[in-house]
Amino acid sequence: MLSDLLKKENILLNLESTEKEELFAEMVEAIIHIDSSLNRDVVLRALFSREELMSTCVKKGIAIPHASISGIEKTYCILGLSKTGIDYTDEVYSSGCEPVHVVVMFIFDSNNSNDHLKNLACCAHDFQSEEFYTNLLKAESQEEVLNIVREFESQ
Repeated sequence: MLSDLLKKENILLNLESTEKEELFAEMVEAIIHIDSSLNRDVVLRALFSREELMSTCVKKGIAIPHASISGIEKTYCILGLSKTGIDYTDEVYSSGCEPVHVVVMFIFDSNNSNDHLKNLACCAHDFQSEEFYTNLLKAESQEEVLNIVREFESQ
């Protein structure tokens, strides 16, 4: 569940990025801040390689970029909110879910596909609710984001 992975330091309330490439760098920087043993370049390459397969924009306004990396100890999750929106298109995909306002980024251990699939499925399920998405956009603090996620997932 998303609520099991999120902590206040994993929530970025005001993403500054306006394009996907900037977004990935900004969010990876937050992951590196949490665990400096991760290699920034390896994480970014893995995210962009995954994105080349298919856009991780799952529906209008929501993206769930993710990647698997060998040898990491745990799953990393960062949730970011953008008031202005992020251009998530690229040469291959014009996803039709522009602009993106809520981003949940996962970095998984490549040897743990069960965790990978479980977390992506839970996250996708949460975002089927328009109310969940709307409430996140209105959140004004990291604690409020955590409360919205916990309350929604406890229903």
